[in-house]
Order: sequence, then C-alpha cells, then structure tokens
Amino acid sequence: MITRFFFPFRDGRKQIVLTGVNFVDVFSAFDGRRFPGFPFTFGWTSIIADPVLYDIDEDGFDEILVSSMSGEMIFLNRWGEIVPGRTFKIPKLRVPLRWYSGLESTGTTTYMSLADAQESDDFSGLKKEQFVGRKVAPSKMYEDIVHAATKDEAERKSYKGTTSKVNPNKKMDDKRAPSIDATRSSSTGKHVWKGFEGWLTDEGLDSLQLFLASRPLSETEELDALFSPQYAHWIQAHPEHHQFPYSNEVFVDAHIYEAPVFADLDGDGSMELIVAVNYYFDDSITSKPGRVAKYPTNTDFSKYIACGVVAFSMKKEQIIWISPLELTTDASAYMARIYASPTIVDLDNDGKLDIIVGTSVGSVYVLRGDGTWNPRLGAVNTDSIGSGIVAADITGDGKMNLLLADDGGTLICFEPNGAEVWETRLSSPVNHAPILGDIDGDGALDVVVVASIGHVWAFSGKTGKTLQNFPIKLGSMVTSAPVLLPIPPFGSKRPWTSFLDGLAIIVHGADGTIYNIHAKTGCVQKIDLGESSMGMILADDLTANGFIDLLVTTQEGHVYCLSTGAPLAYTSSAWRSRLAGRNAFATGVWQGVRLIEDTKRRHHVSGNQFTFSFEIIDERPARGPNARYQVSLWHGARKWHSHALFHKGTHSLTIPAPPDIISATLKLEVTNEHGQAFFDTWNVGFNQSWYRTLKWLLALPVVFMSLSLLFMKDMIHFLP
Repeated sequence: MITRFFFPFRDGRKQIVLTGVNFVDVFSAFDGRRFPGFPFTFGWTSIIADPVLYDIDEDGFDEILVSSMSGEMIFLNRWGEIVPGRTFKIPKLRVPLRWYSGLESTGTTTYMSLADAQESDDFSGLKKEQFVGRKVAPSKMYEDIVHAATKDEAERKSYKGTTSKVNPNKKMDDKRAPSIDATRSSSTGKHVWKGFEGWLTDEGLDSLQLFLASRPLSETEELDALFSPQYAHWIQAHPEHHQFPYSNEVFVDAHIYEAPVFADLDGDGSMELIVAVNYYFDDSITSKPGRVAKYPTNTDFSKYIACGVVAFSMKKEQIIWISPLELTTDASAYMARIYASPTIVDLDNDGKLDIIVGTSVGSVYVLRGDGTWNPRLGAVNTDSIGSGIVAADITGDGKMNLLLADDGGTLICFEPNGAEVWETRLSSPVNHAPILGDIDGDGALDVVVVASIGHVWAFSGKTGKTLQNFPIKLGSMVTSAPVLLPIPPFGSKRPWTSFLDGLAIIVHGADGTIYNIHAKTGCVQKIDLGESSMGMILADDLTANGFIDLLVTTQEGHVYCLSTGAPLAYTSSAWRSRLAGRNAFATGVWQGVRLIEDTKRRHHVSGNQFTFSFEIIDERPARGPNARYQVSLWHGARKWHSHALFHKGTHSLTIPAPPDIISATLKLEVTNEHGQAFFDTWNVGFNQSWYRTLKWLLALPVVFMSLSLLFMKDMIHFLP
C-alpha cells in the first residue's frame, strides 16, 4: 500500500517519490517511468512516515530521507543506494522500572507529563489525583524529570532539574539523589568534562570533544551501510545508556510515525532536524526470549508508552537535545503518542522559532529552539489529537493563531497564550490537519476539514461560522486529506479568478470516488476511480503542458496521473507534498513564492554574477509586527544568499556566481515574520559552456591561417 508521496526536482525533470510500508520508489512525472535503482525495499523495518528531501552529502542534489518505525532515519541517493555513514538513529528512552507504582486505577487513565513540575521525592509516592485521569496541561513552571540509577542507591529516587547540564556531584538541598543522565540531555558527552562548566563556554566544551578517544570501526561496521556513526558516538558519550538485567531502569525503543522537519532553530545558517518520537516495546522485543532476557525479571513491557521530540544538528550530524513529553501505560485510555510532524513557527514574533506538537493525551506543547518547554499553552486541554497543529494568522488580525481538530470531533482555534478564539463541533473525528484557503473569494481565510464520516466542512477563519453550502455530504467515508486548487467551475471557458471562482476542494473517498467540490456553489463533480486511498491527492503540471494534473495513489498499489484541463495560473498553487513548504497549511494562492518563468527557463549561467526573479504572494489582510520577508537561496545544504524584503510582488536579485563548474538544484526560500517558509526550486548549471570558448580558441588560429593563405594566393596575381 502506498502511503505518502511528493515531487523532488532534479536535472530539470520532475520526479515522484513514493513510500510504501516497506519500500521507496521513484518515477518520472512526465511518463511514469521508474528510475534505475528503485524500488528500494526495507526488509527489516516498516515505513509510515512521509519521505523528506535533504542534501546530506553536499553534492548539490537532494537525497531522500526515509524515517522508519525502528527509529532510524536513512538517506537514499539518486541511484537508490543508502548513503553510507549518514544514517541517524534515535536513542532509547530511559524510564524508571516501577514508575507506575501507586498510580494505577481501574477504569481511569494513568498519565504522567514529563514536563510537570509537581514536587515529589519518588514516583511511587505521588498522589493519584495528580496523574490518574489527568486531562490538563502541565503547570506554569517547566522542569524535567531526571532519573536516578546509581549503583549504591538502596532505593530509587527522582530529581527534577532544568534543561541545563546537571552536575552529578552537586548535593541537593532536599537530599534527593541526582542523576548520571538527564532525560532531556545534550548528546555531546560534556559530562566527561564535569567541573569545567563554570568557566568554559558551550563552544569550549564542544572543542574538547576532539581529545576524546574514538573507537576504531570494526570490519563489520565499515561494511554495514546502515551503521550510524552518530549513534555510536552518542553511546560512547553515554556509556551508562545500556540495558542490564539487574537495572532499576528500562530503556524503551524509539519509533517514528511522521516525517521530520528541517528548520534553522538557532539562526546559524545551517539546518536542524526535528522529529517527533514515540517510545514503546513492539513484538520484535517481546516475542524473542533472547532479547527479553536483557531486561529485569518480570518486566511488564506494556507499562512503558512515551513520546517526545528529538533535534539533530545537520552541521555536526549529532543530537543536540532530547525532550520527552509524556509517559503512560498501554492500558491508559489516552496513551502518550504523537501522530503528526511538529509544527515550527515563530509564535510571538521574537525572532526565534517555536516547536508545537499535540499528543494523544490531549495536550499541546510548545518547545523553544533549545528544547525547553514553554508553559504558555498551559490552559489548552482537548480530546486526543491525531493530526498536526495548524499555525497561521487565521483570524486576519496579523497575529498567529493555532488550530487543531481532536478525535472527539471538535475544531478549536486559540491564541498562542491558550485563550480560545472560537470552537465548533464536527460530525465525526478527522484523520488530517485542517487546510486553509480563501475558498469563497471574499478576501478572508477559510478553514476546510473533512470528517471521516464523509462530511466536508468549511468555516470562516475569523468567526468559526459554517460557510454557505456547507457541510457537504459525500457518498462514502473519507480517510484522506483534501486539497484546495484554483480550478474554475466545470465547463467554464474563462481563466480562473479568485473573486468569481473561489477554490475547488478535491478529496478521495473510501469508495474510490474522487470528489471535485466547487466551494462557491456547492456543486460536486465525481470521478469514479474504483480504488480507495489514504494519501492526499497532489497537484502540479506533471506533463509539462501548462495544465494542472492530479497525482493519485491507491491502496491497491496503483499510481494515476489525471489531467484537469485547468491552466496552472500560479505555480505556487501546486501541492507538491502533503505539507506545502514548511508547515504551511494554506494554499499557495494565499501565501507563497514562485519563480518567474524566465528564471526557470535559464538553466545555464556564465560570468561573475547571475540574476533571478521571483514573486512573493501574500493575500493576508493584515501583517504582524516586524513584518518582512527573508529571502534565502540554498544550494543543497549550503545557504548562498540571504536578503530581507519588505514588500510582496515581483523582485529581482543579483548575486555573485560561483567560480566553479557545477550543476545543482537551487532552492528559493521565502520566510515571513512568523517563520513560515515557502519554497520554489529550479535547476541551474554554472560555467558549463567553457567548451564553447575552448572550441573557438582551437578553431580561430586555423581560420586565420586559412584566410591568410587565401589572401596570399590572391596577391600572387598582382605581383610583377
């Protein structure tokens, strides 16, 4: 079954990347031809997360990042091969063996927020009313739970500290035993240099890692394409992070459900990778006696369900922080799970990105760029959250809002401080994040969500009121997300305009029918494909004829390219992935960027500089404080240029050209004042026409000599 897909751009051609339960495949978007080296199959793990593109080897072309259920992030190159030595692996979560003692209760939920700041000397001594059946977010104080597991401790204790490094030798006033490893900790191994924290900066401590002895790789590791140096170094820096049968702690396996997100959290010009992680034991552990024997006797593996967020530095290729969020048991009515990718925006316009995740317990967490918890959303409490948190200026006042749909069928819009703006009820739960766009052409943002029962809802982003002609009842249940496209009504001969036509809502039903809904009139056009799908329909000019094509994948394993006959008036309106841009949940005709066609057609550049033109699209009625657009040009993982603009519309920038002969995929990134990023991509070759100059250098002497001989031959007739 094909689950996710999107379009990379390479060598001037559009390609389709698809992931199934245990494979990755790449096709030509023009004719559906499979590329050499694919499909790549995973026989040891499964995949349910979207693929992501990133240039890990810095050759100017993106690799395919695939996140597996075994907690590995694997890079595949354009030939369908694993990039050796670049696999990332998430460490196991360290949990006290009997953390649930005294917290269990029949018919209620045993739930513990690892960001909670309630004071306690021991998990087993906690009062039940603090955690049992608990459905509120953590309190304002933000502290970690740090586990104690020293060999000479007679009984287990817990210490709650901050995200800063913990000094194991420091004596606490309340005589609680400190830990040798913080649950939320840096992976740089700085505990080796304990005692130097007071007079060395973080950069100084990082430089000391050069003096650590590195274990040479064995022959087996050198030959193993999946060997992760990042994970080996992390284990070397945390030698206590191992499971032993006599331990008072349990190390829980990591699993990835959704795609990671790339963002520059610290503003240093290099990307960080942020991934939501779920921790639990699966059958690969519990069904094998040899693996079970490593754990303490009578370990109940169903008692350890946790979730958190992990951040990697792509510059150093190592973990920079681990932030566990919640811990429950398998018997809990609300288990600690994260089913969506983190949403990364600047909520308060302080110039720093925030990380937002929602959990199945019903809590919304906001993390700062360094992994510390921000308690600003302490009042938000919902039913289980199974989809992503939408962050955008939904009400049109220039300020950020958050929007979520929970499993109870409630759609809630609230401010960054947790204050509710509006709330409405749906006819059933939803399986996807809400989609934003001006579907009725009135100049205000609207919210579109499809209930799993088969009802299409549309609400005003400002008031939360249901729009005219909605809800629309389809003929079947729906498990896929809708897509909003600028398509005129069926049979219309004029070009699409926002005011007259609004947007079309296209969704794939569980009965195999594709529904094309004209939002302004409520008219529905049906295409009976006969095969159902759980993936979102994507759209772009795949066949290079200037019209919008739909890419449809089905649960039967088929891929279809359907032509709509509608011109692609705005290339920014194409949906090339399930999350357009970086957590941009609105259609590209509302906010986006597109390269001018003259720039896209220019594939060869010679000289000392080159010019590229683009258009910034922004239909928001109001803009926030410090409003600007940060324009960045990326060559793979390297940032070539960054420039600030303050007005939307068409712009041209001239930057120095590289002196080398290269061919690469360039990515134009435009980030607004809220940290929302929009992209467009094209292929350019620099200084690749040198052979033309060499041709003339070789040919011109011959030409001149030939002309000279002809001239001298003619002059003989005039000589006496």
